[in-house]
Amino acid sequence: MRDTSPNLYCDTSGSNLDDGQIEMAVAEMGASRVLFGSDGTMSGCVGKVLGARISKTDRELIFRGNAARILAARGMTAF
Repeated sequence: MRDTSPNLYCDTSGSNLDDGQIEMAVAEMGASRVLFGSDGTMSGCVGKVLGARISKTDRELIFRGNAARILAARGMTAF
């Protein structure tokens, strides 16, 4: 699906904190298709991204840039 559906995104939510989740998502889909998301355990979701072995640019895309780009494409203002 990731190759045939360019509008498919992955979010970081979930209270499972398995090592390497964010790195795998970035490697498989590219940082431009990973969005920050959280469930009731926001600190874990933030920690998964902050602790991931990814570039600062990728981290900024995940935390804000991707959502801002998607909203802007729909004529909406980012937060």
